[in-house]
Amino acid sequence: MDYYENALYNHILASQDPDSGMKTYFVSTQPGHFKVYCSPEDSFWCCTGTGMENPARYTQNIYHLHQDDLYVNLFIPSQINVREKQMIITQETSFPAANKTKLVVKKADGVPMTLHIRIPYWTNGGLKAVVNGKRVQSVEKNGYLAIHKHWNTGDCIEIDLPMKLHIYQAKDDAKKSVLMYGPVVLAGALGRENFPETDILADHLALNNHPLIDVPVLVADQGQLDQWVKCIDKTSLVFQTKPIGQPGNKEITFMPFYNVHHQRYSVYWYVMTEKEYLDFTDEEKEKQEIIRRITVDAVQPNEQQQEIEHHLKKENSYSGYASIVHRGWRDSRGDGFFSYEMKTEPSQPMYLLVTYFGSDDTFQSEEQTYERNFEIMIDDQLLVRQQLKANHPGRLF
Repeated sequence: MDYYENALYNHILASQDPDSGMKTYFVSTQPGHFKVYCSPEDSFWCCTGTGMENPARYTQNIYHLHQDDLYVNLFIPSQINVREKQMIITQETSFPAANKTKLVVKKADGVPMTLHIRIPYWTNGGLKAVVNGKRVQSVEKNGYLAIHKHWNTGDCIEIDLPMKLHIYQAKDDAKKSVLMYGPVVLAGALGRENFPETDILADHLALNNHPLIDVPVLVADQGQLDQWVKCIDKTSLVFQTKPIGQPGNKEITFMPFYNVHHQRYSVYWYVMTEKEYLDFTDEEKEKQEIIRRITVDAVQPNEQQQEIEHHLKKENSYSGYASIVHRGWRDSRGDGFFSYEMKTEPSQPMYLLVTYFGSDDTFQSEEQTYERNFEIMIDDQLLVRQQLKANHPGRLF
């Protein structure tokens, strides 16, 4: 349920434009990028359909009933009618703006039931519950606070949910961090510098190579978060840093990612000490920026929409996802092939950049052995012959 809550508030809720109702296809986490929304009539992507289904399911797992056990999983204003027990309970809260919620029994006549209230990871075990004004002796079981009672109309449980700022570190790079308040991801609002004319459009790939902006590095002590970022609006959870954004001693405004729309933002930040910053070069960013600047068109194998839009043709071809390098792949076997139609700039000399997995080598299937030995053709003319012999093990090249 911690994961469910994280996905609900920080991805699903963040993927819809509250002004137009339009949905994103992908929710970008590239620093300095922005959300790109579908158009009302010309871009009904598969993820648009998923986006339309989501709001109808927001109520789906707030509660879970199993015999005489009612689980309160999420802190969302709601009402549950337990018909078989002739019992109605409402939940009153402005969470996550407020760090508390209240469960009120609207209808019951001595109903024996155990209420299990989820103890989220972000409370550090500090959840407190008061029943009818009295602190109760409750039992913690499997991450839930269990309160058993014969419930009657008017019974009230008040729950404190202590929230504080904390940092989530990216699993692949300890220097990349996300600021969070309780379960809420905070994004740095970076304005509309060099922003496109519209971020609601039919072709969601059209802005993939739109110029980025320079995103500051946060030069501060991760262990003393409260010393360099403060809440300036508790109602809407807006936070402000001290002038720690470098270069330029910038103050950064943070707000819930689900409230950031029609502007640039960053979710992942480099947070480092002054010494680390002096020695730091963002080689990844520099490399990506060079490639981004000269890219006319790109296609990612195994991505359904990109392959469709680039008119994939194939025969005896397979695709999948390599989790070791977080990338989709496609191959062909025997006399097979696959092809895409790519955009070009006729007035410019064009280069083809192909990314391979460095551990690729001779491939043994159930039926035969395949050499990773193939040709790349452009309009039926041979460009190059390639052979992969595990020259760069474990990485992309």
